[in-house]
Amino acid sequence: MTQYNIQQIFDFLREIKYNNTVEWMHANRKKYEQARDTFYALSVDIMGQMAQIDPLLRGLDPKQCIFRFARDTRFSWDKSPYKTHFGLYLVPGGKKCVGGGYYFHLQPKNEDGEYSANSMIDVGVHCPPSAAAKVIRQAIFDEGQELRDAVDNDEVRRYGYVFWSEAREGQSLRRPDSYEGLGPLPRFERRRGAGPQSRGACGRRLPHRQAC
Repeated sequence: MTQYNIQQIFDFLREIKYNNTVEWMHANRKKYEQARDTFYALSVDIMGQMAQIDPLLRGLDPKQCIFRFARDTRFSWDKSPYKTHFGLYLVPGGKKCVGGGYYFHLQPKNEDGEYSANSMIDVGVHCPPSAAAKVIRQAIFDEGQELRDAVDNDEVRRYGYVFWSEAREGQSLRRPDSYEGLGPLPRFERRRGAGPQSRGACGRRLPHRQAC
């Protein structure tokens, strides 16, 4: 793989975190474009290598997979206009499709003690609509032991990977009443839209099961 100037991306993201305004962005547009172009080139490289592992990812357009840097603030209390990370989501059909995929997230380590996701590689389904979420819950219920075996083992932990719930204990998602009492569900659905931080964590069949 080509060597990329990741530090350049991180430097820009640290600056935008503390200067998250349209005025600052306009004055520092060149810094953004350099970071954006570097991430785009990195994404193309990642996509090519991932397509060799997962044939369903072949032929994807990078623009279908890279998230916009501008935030949608219409329904958010946080009106900051820009994100403080770059994200790439690889799923058959592009990021707007519902299905199991691979997410690559670049974000510098937070230096002020505040919680931050930092850089990570996730697998899972991004922001599934309610109908898709129901299918996913049922799949977790049907194949929960397979999923547990994939993420709760010494090999995964040996590489430093952890499941999201282990990184942020105590922040579980409220379960639908119809799923009360299910063993694996509370653990494997801690945060909607975020996959577990481990390789192969969806089991053999879950990654390509369409959830719609």
